[in-house]
Amino acid sequence: MNDFKGLSRDTSVIKTPEQMWQFARNILLTNKYLSITNEKGNEYGYEIPGVVIGHIITNDDIVYLSIDGNYSCIGYVNQYNQVYTPVIRTTNPNFKFKLNCPIEGVYVYNYKKELVIVFSDGVNQDSSTPKLINLHNPQVQLSSTKEFINSDDYVMFELFNYTELPSSNFEYEKGSFDAEIVHLAFCYVFDDNTDALYSPIIETCYPNLKGYNTIYRNIKFNLSNLSSKFKKIKLAFIVKKDAGTFAYTTPILSIIDNKIEYILSSEEALTAITPEEIVITPERFTKIKTITKTANQIEVGNVEIPKQEDLQKYANLLTLKLIPTLDINNKYATHPTFLPDEVYSFSIIPIYNDGTKGLALHIPGRKGTPEEKAVLTDAEIKSYNLNYSEFLGKGYKSFHFNNTGTINDNFATFGYWENESLYPNKDRYNSSLLGGEDLRGTPIRYHRFPSLDNIADNNVLKNYEPIIGSLEIKHSKLDSIGKRLRFFIEVENFDTIFPNEIKKNLQGYEIVFEKRQRGGTYIEQHGLVYNYNYKDGTFIIRDIPDGKKTYTISSNPLSFGKTLFFNADILENKVNINSNLLKVYSSVKIRNFNNFVSNGASSFYVKGILKDKKDRFAKITKAEYLLADNIVQQNAYQEENLSLQLTNSASYLFTPLQTSDKVFNILQVGLLTLNKNLYNLV
Repeated sequence: MNDFKGLSRDTSVIKTPEQMWQFARNILLTNKYLSITNEKGNEYGYEIPGVVIGHIITNDDIVYLSIDGNYSCIGYVNQYNQVYTPVIRTTNPNFKFKLNCPIEGVYVYNYKKELVIVFSDGVNQDSSTPKLINLHNPQVQLSSTKEFINSDDYVMFELFNYTELPSSNFEYEKGSFDAEIVHLAFCYVFDDNTDALYSPIIETCYPNLKGYNTIYRNIKFNLSNLSSKFKKIKLAFIVKKDAGTFAYTTPILSIIDNKIEYILSSEEALTAITPEEIVITPERFTKIKTITKTANQIEVGNVEIPKQEDLQKYANLLTLKLIPTLDINNKYATHPTFLPDEVYSFSIIPIYNDGTKGLALHIPGRKGTPEEKAVLTDAEIKSYNLNYSEFLGKGYKSFHFNNTGTINDNFATFGYWENESLYPNKDRYNSSLLGGEDLRGTPIRYHRFPSLDNIADNNVLKNYEPIIGSLEIKHSKLDSIGKRLRFFIEVENFDTIFPNEIKKNLQGYEIVFEKRQRGGTYIEQHGLVYNYNYKDGTFIIRDIPDGKKTYTISSNPLSFGKTLFFNADILENKVNINSNLLKVYSSVKIRNFNNFVSNGASSFYVKGILKDKKDRFAKITKAEYLLADNIVQQNAYQEENLSLQLTNSASYLFTPLQTSDKVFNILQVGLLTLNKNLYNLV
């Protein structure tokens, strides 16, 4: 053929050499002499519905994701039989593919050799959330045309799946389970026995708080209102005991009528896992652009995370309701409780529909009255019998010494507390546009529980007195009010404060409080004190706190110049006392005193009358930890304890009903720090 530069004319018939085929198409020479054949064209294999916008090639199959008109389609072709098998063909708006959002994905075959894919369609504004589907076993109800029968079942395909939180409660039963603290969580289980994500902690139990008793208790958990989308569930427990903290899961349990009951009695039937698998929530992404797989681990890039609105402006308007309850049946006897008269920092944590938790939002304490916030003059400080430089001229206000929280017939009110530190100058603390306060630049407010003296004066507890019995003393449970009286906290106005457009994205909330840290509290400790002299006596008080005998005598029932202070935490940890102020809350009577007195004196009875509330303070001049039965420390025949020396003999604190030498006087007290700034707020 001739080559004409710039113009090819070799197709002209006149230019075609002899024995050449002028009009041959797709012709190929074969390896045989003078043999020719046609080049093969395309053959029909299988038809994919619509426009393919993504595919995933596996060992045995090719998965196609396509758009066919208004339908979003997923199917796969087995490479051996070349047959397209449709899995999903839906018009569900919550499961919608888009032409401008190409899909990437990875695959895995599970232990049943079922094909499971994970895919995403980018980070465009209209991109969808990442999905996970078992193509061989979709685990949702689909029609014969592969449409969702229940339109909201699309959530079962969310990679970061929706976790519906159930209602839950528990009961203790006599048993053998050994644990101080048990936290309960759960995960739903798919039909192919794969686990969904773990829920947040939904219950915390204290079956056998250390030192309380030697009777172990099992825990019966009842969960109701479980998701109707799942048939199976696993419970997960984080267990704290002397040997450390452990985590376990149950075998797969069946959900019947959206309920389940489980009795935790031992670890033998459980599977050990790590606590981190339960409490550390995996990162969640709303959109993923790049997804691949390396060594059976999914790797993603260019992602978007859920955007959570700062709801602090609404939390500024919330109010907490305080409900006092006498735990007559001792269901919560082993549970920690709030310290009366103490200040706590409460927050609310929203729980979103996908099971994730939002930011902890500070709930301000109530507004104070002018009387509560009034700065005390030196004359007023002296009226508290505190004529000392540590208290005079320091700017203390009335609420620092007086708690106005009360208990009425069936409800209680918080006392007042404000820090000297101020709310930050951030817009999140300004709720004036919502009808609330602009807290910026004002003193930070927290919640203060009613004190024991206010509780003891109330009609609700008029037939209840703090009583010391053998069980309480033996195991150092010296605050019997704390043992019987429980405070339950409710948010009083959540539904009216949070708008519907926010509540529709929430399935609940948690109320949490900041842990008390030594050095940053108003009350350092609650406990008991009794008056004594360092010399052999005629009465033996047994079992304080570990069964040894204790000798004591009260030659002057009114003298509290020297006093022994009992508190289980202080005796166990042997910490230094930083408080310089003692506050008396109530007097104590001893029941069945023959259990404690060696000579069986039956007339030994203590019940005192407290004076005016201003006369309940005493300055602590010295605090010293005393070893048990230590002659050098003048603690012969005594248990280990904390010796307090008070000013002015503190004789004005207490008026006993009996004043003979045989009277043993006991007071419930608190050691106050008078810190003016508690907790940290950001």
